[in-house]
Amino acid sequence: MLKQAQQKIEELGLQNIELIEADAECIDFKNENFDLYL
Repeated sequence: MLKQAQQKIEELGLQNIELIEADAECIDFKNENFDLYL
């Protein structure tokens, strides 16, 4: 799924998206670090 998402990002020429594979219960990011996550 991440490969498909990366291809779409590149097709659209988007620059402000980073894909990360991680355990959803152990995401190690500070609060207010994201506008949206799936």
